[in-house]
Amino acid sequence: MFAAVQRAIAYPRAWTVLEGEVRRSFVKRFPYGVLYAEEDGGILILAVMHLHRHPDYWKERTQAD
Repeated sequence: MFAAVQRAIAYPRAWTVLEGEVRRSFVKRFPYGVLYAEEDGGILILAVMHLHRHPDYWKERTQAD
């Protein structure tokens, strides 16, 4: 997982866009991924998740209350 986060930090726009500004960097042990959004000066990690179990639960984390 650390390598996936490091790749997202080094190349934040290189990974697949899932929705809006949210992107996915795969963990070496597929089907896990790091979902993140690019922020000023870094990235915001929304989820580290199994990509086949409840794949849309992270969407609640992108909505402001």
